[in-house]
Amino acid sequence: MILYKFWSVWTVSKQSKASREGKMIFIGLISGATVFGVMAKLYISMAMSLT
Repeated sequence: MILYKFWSVWTVSKQSKASREGKMIFIGLISGATVFGVMAKLYISMAMSLT
């Protein structure tokens, strides 16, 4: 799923002729949101297992 996110964002930015900075912003936002989601999921599962 994560690889699909990166592939789809890269493909859309490439087809729209985005600049290098634009591509890096898109990739940064997607990777940041993905890392945040994974870390939140890990934290919640750890917090639920402690109770």
